[in-house]
Amino acid sequence: MFKYEREESLFIIDSLDAYFGQEPDRSFKERIATHVKEIGKNGLSILIDKGVYPYKGMFKELVNYGLSLPTIFELPLKRFCIFHQNDFDRLSEEQKQKLIEHHELNMRIKD
Repeated sequence: MFKYEREESLFIIDSLDAYFGQEPDRSFKERIATHVKEIGKNGLSILIDKGVYPYKGMFKELVNYGLSLPTIFELPLKRFCIFHQNDFDRLSEEQKQKLIEHHELNMRIKD
C-alpha cells in the first residue's frame, strides 16, 4: 500500500475532509484525474464512504448531492458510493429509490 501512495497511484482521504474540507469534492477529483493521465494510467476508481452525511445528520443533502452527480462522468472515472446498511436504512423509501435509480449499478453486500 505504501508503495502506491509513494507513487501517487493510491490516495486515502478522510470523507470529512473530502466533503467538508477546504477543497471542494469535484475540483479534487478533477485534479486527481489530471494527475492520473499525467502518470500514464487510463482511469481512476474512487471508493467513497457516504457515512459522513448521516454522521452530520445531513440526509437531505446526501440525496441532493448524490442526484447532482452525473451518471456517466466525462473523466475516466469509476465511482463507488458506499453506505453502511444502518445509515441507508435511515433514509426514506423515496430517498432510497431515487439514489438507487440514479446510479448505473447497485450492489448490496450482506454480512
